[in-house]
Amino acid sequence: MNAVGSVIQNRVGASGFPNTAHDVVSQKKQFEGFDRGAPTETELQNPKVKEAYDNCTDLAQKLVDKQDIQDNTGGATFYDAGRDSFSKLENQGKVEYNQQIGGHHFFNSTQG
Repeated sequence: MNAVGSVIQNRVGASGFPNTAHDVVSQKKQFEGFDRGAPTETELQNPKVKEAYDNCTDLAQKLVDKQDIQDNTGGATFYDAGRDSFSKLENQGKVEYNQQIGGHHFFNSTQG
C-alpha cells in the first residue's frame, strides 16, 4: 500500500501530472480504489478489510497533508498488477520496468 502511495507522491512531483494527491488519484481510470469509493459498513466488519481501510486512510491523509512518505519504488510513476500491461510503452522506450513489490509491478517514465 505504501508503494502505491509513493507512486501518487511521485506523480505530484512529476511533469505531466496534476499537482495535488487528490487530483492525481481522481484522474479517470488511474486508481481503482478511488473510483469504487469507501467500503460498506458490512465490509468494514471484516477485521482485515477494516485494517486495510484504516491504513489506507492514514496514508491518504499523509499525502493530502503533503507529508513525505518513504519511497520504496525508486521514483516510479506507474504501476499495475500485470507485468505485461506496460509492454507497449516499454517497447516504445516511454517507460522502464523498475521492480515488483507484492503483487504490483512498478515502472518509471523515461519522458521528461
